[in-house]
Amino acid sequence: MNSVFVGIFWGIWPLLMNKSGLSGNISSLAFVVIMFVCIVPFNISSFGKIPTGINWTFVITAGICGAIGTLLFNKMLHEASVKNVGLLIVIEILVCLVISAVYQVCNNGITLKQGIGFVFASLAAILLTV
Repeated sequence: MNSVFVGIFWGIWPLLMNKSGLSGNISSLAFVVIMFVCIVPFNISSFGKIPTGINWTFVITAGICGAIGTLLFNKMLHEASVKNVGLLIVIEILVCLVISAVYQVCNNGITLKQGIGFVFASLAAILLTV
């Protein structure tokens, strides 16, 4: 069920940010600061409980990828017209889906049902972007 709520909120915020009037870099900064302020209260009790054995290379790399993605995404939102922002977000989501699906296949192999799903997802991508 959380996946649905994530989809709702992650689907809404870019549309609102597109209408904010902020430039790409400033909107990225505002977004991250507001997220930080909203997230910290949920983690105050966890600050002293960071487990050992953390692979900080993955943590740092994930943060860098997220930062680059956020900067590029907000730049795209700033430059996009209201008319085509939805299409650009659909393309971005489709690329995310492909990366996640390839990761899943690399780790677990592929079944016939998943192969058919890839075909239908590709068809959906084509139909959504033409």
